[in-house]
Amino acid sequence: MRGAEEDLLGLQSLSISGQNKGVSTPEALARETIDEALRIAGWILQDAKDANVDAGTGVAVREFPLGKHGFADYLLYVNGKAAGVIEAKKVGTPLTGVELQTEHYSQGLPRTLPAWLRPLPFLYESTGVEPESSDELPARERTRHTEIQHTLLALGAEMGLDVWVARNDRSRVWRGQRLGDMPRMVQTLPTQFNDATNRTIELIDVLWLKGNSFVAAFEVECTTSIYSGLLRMADLLALQPNLNMRLFLVAPDERRSKVEQEIRRPTFSLRDRPLNELCGFVPFNRLTERIAVIRENNLASSLNPDFLSKSVAEYFKREETKSP
Repeated sequence: MRGAEEDLLGLQSLSISGQNKGVSTPEALARETIDEALRIAGWILQDAKDANVDAGTGVAVREFPLGKHGFADYLLYVNGKAAGVIEAKKVGTPLTGVELQTEHYSQGLPRTLPAWLRPLPFLYESTGVEPESSDELPARERTRHTEIQHTLLALGAEMGLDVWVARNDRSRVWRGQRLGDMPRMVQTLPTQFNDATNRTIELIDVLWLKGNSFVAAFEVECTTSIYSGLLRMADLLALQPNLNMRLFLVAPDERRSKVEQEIRRPTFSLRDRPLNELCGFVPFNRLTERIAVIRENNLASSLNPDFLSKSVAEYFKREETKSP
């Protein structure tokens, strides 16, 4: 969000840039630069153990504990109320994908602490050189759905796979980049199936491909019906019962119970190939954390797509019935 509302919260002066100096590690280098930029912008910097959020209009609290959500590098207070977070990364770290981590922090503020809005509306990521913001207010350019699509498309390309985004989403923009123009984006799908199958496949949110083979399919469900994404996957399996493709439904962590409830419906679970055993649930936060580790360690090019099935996705398989 830009303009009057951002001025009201006193965040319009936050510009993270500058020269790095006098520190020994990349992480410390980035934080020193961010510290300096915040001071120049008029923020009061404090450590969490000595924090006094009423010390001034803008107070940036370093290493703020958020319980099970970890530690926010900087929690931003404006007039005594939490307004946003900054996630610091070493220089050279791709910031695409890190915004999901800041969203994770924005949702973890204890209910006992005062805040302007929940989740926190102002989210920033920076290496101390290049800043990015992920404002969470209604006036934002992007949607979470588009963000997750972008993240999955970028990861697939980094793994050396071709990628596809739903035909009706190709003009969507995330961080100034059209999804349809992303690296390794194919313009046409393999034509090995009938027209009905092709019409179903081309509307799946994200596909990973290797040559003419489909590697993985992702349906992203943020606020829309979980049922619709599962139905598309079920239609695909009905049209191509021998299709060997990894299937995933990606959704916020808090929708886990809804995903389990829907995927266990008889229409999905009582099939020759039960959807609840073939389609894995990928929670946003777990996906975010895993991608952050992959990118920080430059592991993408050596990954096998099976890593999602083995270490990220959850499968709601039919419970075994015990004999009396």
